[in-house]
Amino acid sequence: MVDETYMVGDKPPHWNPAQQLSHLRSIISQLPDLDGSSESGKPRAAMPRRAKQLKGERALALIDAYVAGASTREVAERFGIHRLTVSKILKAHGVEARKRRLTKDEIDLAVNLYEQGMSQATIAERIGASPDGIRNQLLKRGVKMRGPHDWHSLQ
Repeated sequence: MVDETYMVGDKPPHWNPAQQLSHLRSIISQLPDLDGSSESGKPRAAMPRRAKQLKGERALALIDAYVAGASTREVAERFGIHRLTVSKILKAHGVEARKRRLTKDEIDLAVNLYEQGMSQATIAERIGASPDGIRNQLLKRGVKMRGPHDWHSLQ
């Protein structure tokens, strides 16, 4: 039995550009307008903006706060920026970053959180340290590192 849809000499429907264009227009007509509102009339969430930039006097004030002894985390909170942005500003102005040593209590907390299943990156963010610093301290304490697929063994 011969399939009549694709008889010799006929092209399949997806080869028809007019039909493709018609289908595409139908899909586009179902998309919401780009005027900032959705079909429900509610405003859309704002698009992510570029990271806040500090220049001039604000950057100098940030540097002064850091040199006076504030941590990158404290400076970041004070100026409403991410701590990595603080580090970049300091580096751009030739200010050497201080290495902060984790306290015994912070290391104990890191070990406890890691053994409960928290990731090194999450622990680092919570404590205010680098993920590498957390990893190094866990290894010094003899904590067995999990592999990327070992999360299931914690449940």
